[in-house]
Amino acid sequence: MTDTRNFEADLLRRRSATQDKQIADAIDGDVSFISRFFSGERGLRINQIEPVLRVIGLKVVPAETQLISNDELEALRVLARKALGAGSGGA
Repeated sequence: MTDTRNFEADLLRRRSATQDKQIADAIDGDVSFISRFFSGERGLRINQIEPVLRVIGLKVVPAETQLISNDELEALRVLARKALGAGSGGA
């Protein structure tokens, strides 16, 4: 359930950074439709999902393309910075 809540929060955050007009234009719709969609009153057709996500900065990819979690990726970044710092005389 946490993944769903995180996705919803990210979706709404990204939506707030994007004008509804941009989202509506991506699906040849109107602003009132977008408002009703985000309020839960309306749904999207399958062919509208990808354009809406693209406009707000998200991308649909197959589930198997994510090989590591975001936490694991951040841990690798920290370890890489430490290794690079140690190799150049840093602590």
